[in-house]
Amino acid sequence: MAVGDVTAAEWHEYIDPLTGLTVQQVTACRDGGDTHFYFHDPAWSPNGRWFVFRSRRTGRTELYRLDMESGEITQATDQYAGGGWVSHLRPEVFYLKNAAVYATDLNTFEERLIGEPNCRISGGPCENADGSLVVFGGTRTDGVSGMFVMDADT
Repeated sequence: MAVGDVTAAEWHEYIDPLTGLTVQQVTACRDGGDTHFYFHDPAWSPNGRWFVFRSRRTGRTELYRLDMESGEITQATDQYAGGGWVSHLRPEVFYLKNAAVYATDLNTFEERLIGEPNCRISGGPCENADGSLVVFGGTRTDGVSGMFVMDADT
């Protein structure tokens, strides 16, 4: 698969035998290792239509956009390295790749470089309340660790 490639819905519903509630399984990749973002990292698009998750369905970990209306799964990244944070203001996901911070538009799948800090990135990225800044953890070349902030609208 490549960025923009679409997989048909993998939905499966069943009744939970303990509670009697309907459970909807939305991905079904046998060896793909489908996983959601860390519990405090947003994965839903601002309009609630899309959910972004990680999967190894191509043999390496990438980000995918799940359309909650159609069930279609679209590959959103190529050579993803880590992190994941869906903006609460615009349809965009921030992530790490090649020691840099990137964002991908969830409508067009256009990727943009936010920045290449002079540090080893170890956490994040996430955005501030007005979406103008991206913050992430890292370690400088002199060994000092800390939090780093970059302009999100580059």
